[in-house]
Amino acid sequence: MRNEVFLSPVKPEITEIVGAEPIAIKYFPFLVGRESSKLSDAMSPHVKLAVPDTEPFQMSRRHFTIEQEGDSIIVRDFGSHNGTIVNGFMLGGGSTSFCAVLTPGENDIIAGTLISKFRFTCLV
Repeated sequence: MRNEVFLSPVKPEITEIVGAEPIAIKYFPFLVGRESSKLSDAMSPHVKLAVPDTEPFQMSRRHFTIEQEGDSIIVRDFGSHNGTIVNGFMLGGGSTSFCAVLTPGENDIIAGTLISKFRFTCLV
């Protein structure tokens, strides 16, 4: 089964960077992280959506992935310091959970803490 998955930023400051059109996710895993100019990051998994952030960072260089597992679409925190909040549920960032299954329809994803500007809607 092929799921249609779209990721849209919620906050205007992020929409200005990545655009207002939803991003169609056609290939998994889809990694979201902070832009980095460090040469050492060239060895890391390829970030599909890189957004700029400034200190104090909310977004990690490799923050979260959207993956397909069987018929399910999941979000997996990639070991970020601040964690990822999915539909109100904390992943990573000190939590013992690192992945959450997305439900059909709209899902809320926050990269970082509740004050983070990196808020997305993921439509499954």
